[in-house]
Amino acid sequence: MKIYFFLVFAFISLNTTFCQNIADSSFFINITKYQKLVYNEKFEEAISLFNDTNYDSLNYINEFILTSIEYWENFVINEYWENSLNYKINNNLDNKLLSTINNTIVLSEKELNKNQNNSLALFILGSSYGYKGMYNLAKGETFSAIKNASKGLDALHLAFNIDSTLVDINYAFGIYNYNAGSANFFIRLLLPIFFESADKEKGIEYLEYAKNHGKLSVFQSTFTLAIISEKEGNYPQTIAFLEAILNDYPMSSPVNILLIQTYYNLGSFNKTLEAGKTFVELFKKKKNIPLEYLGYSYYLMALSANRLSKINEAREFFEKYLDIKKPRDFVENAKKMLLKIETNK
Repeated sequence: MKIYFFLVFAFISLNTTFCQNIADSSFFINITKYQKLVYNEKFEEAISLFNDTNYDSLNYINEFILTSIEYWENFVINEYWENSLNYKINNNLDNKLLSTINNTIVLSEKELNKNQNNSLALFILGSSYGYKGMYNLAKGETFSAIKNASKGLDALHLAFNIDSTLVDINYAFGIYNYNAGSANFFIRLLLPIFFESADKEKGIEYLEYAKNHGKLSVFQSTFTLAIISEKEGNYPQTIAFLEAILNDYPMSSPVNILLIQTYYNLGSFNKTLEAGKTFVELFKKKKNIPLEYLGYSYYLMALSANRLSKINEAREFFEKYLDIKKPRDFVENAKKMLLKIETNK
């Protein structure tokens, strides 16, 4: 499974925003509740929570909160398979999302006109440009994506220089350094025009720091490190990261799917079946989550059952995958495997 920089970067911005001192402790409690809801993909409940919470003095923050919920649900979650399996991204992105991002940028700049040292506004401004860059990247607008990401990183650096207690910003620095340090030749040619030099290993150090010392960026930092570990073939480390996340966010589809896949790649076929069955039960409780997640879990479960000579289970899971036919990458192989099972009856 491949996952791009703009997927794992999403959401750090919102979480870090609330690392600053906000006097109303009940507000922080609500943010924690919100984080639990969103990462467990209970989006309607998250939106309801914030619709019921009025903080007139923080309008630009409220706008940013709604942007983040919409982004995670409509773009990161529902478009996840489009990106991770190298399909061209669906161009039918919601224009409302871009409008909300632009509005958040305008509101943040108004706050900075009142006080240019407002690190909270700087962070939201930088993060909003990050969202805009990710939107550009998804639309294939590479040059615009780099320009907006550059504006975002500039604002984040300013925020961190003003308030070094915003340790979660290390996550954003980690994402930039790791991905820019790993980028293809064309992207590396463009980067020096807009950015400081990038270092892949330094990026991992930033991510580790955010994971260990961040206040509200533990999910993102740990998940990113899990993705990196899986990419590098360090499956035991990947599993440790993912299991730690699932202790707090058991409903997360991307985390569950990566765990199932990692068990399979490790050759732990019984664990693949166990994790797959757990996810299938969780999926029944979800709303508006793409069937690709369910289909891929059935496919990996079928392969695992077949490797364990559990033929009846293999047949059942291949059939369930073929009923869904999502993601389509594995349809032909599933048909061949199922035909082989039927032929060898």
